[in-house]
Amino acid sequence: YTINEGNINTTLKRIATTEKFKVKDFDDYVNKYKEMGAKEIDTGSSAEVLKMPNGDIVKIFAGENDPAMVRTLSFMLDNQRNVFVPKIRSIKKVWADDEDRWMVAIFMEVLKPVKGKFKRDIDLLLHSDHSIDDQYWQDLFDIIIEFSPNDKKDLKVLISFLKGHMKKYSQMQDFSSQNWMMRGRQLVLIDPFWPDMD
Repeated sequence: YTINEGNINTTLKRIATTEKFKVKDFDDYVNKYKEMGAKEIDTGSSAEVLKMPNGDIVKIFAGENDPAMVRTLSFMLDNQRNVFVPKIRSIKKVWADDEDRWMVAIFMEVLKPVKGKFKRDIDLLLHSDHSIDDQYWQDLFDIIIEFSPNDKKDLKVLISFLKGHMKKYSQMQDFSSQNWMMRGRQLVLIDPFWPDMD
């Protein structure tokens, strides 16, 4: 898989529709959705996750401050048939006047947290003194394929993207259990990198 090399503005132009309302900043954008009935379900260092009244999940973040998420989103859109990729309903963006940057809202399917052996195994791998080498990628593949034995082709595509991204951008991985979710019995990776500027 080739990583989308467009800059943030070009990438967002390709994948997002512009909101019809104006906002001042990140909090203002989040509050617009809360006014529409969305409920907060998670807050991270650079994003907020809400649940809309219709059940859809919305992740709101600043594209300029999380280029790895923008590239991941582009990968997800190009690979919607990959079983490890969340189903994206739509993507919206709005310019935050006070912060002079784009805010992005990703609408995606409802997924459930991972539990049990997979949660333990993936976190053990990530918190070990494992260098990011060929053995690391093999161990990651083996842990995931144990729980999704029929999806080797899709997993190879996902691992290829993750590996290529980290090699090119030296991005910090975040493949921990909090970023793996479940669609029924299917593992889905929702946000694989720390939101560091490149």
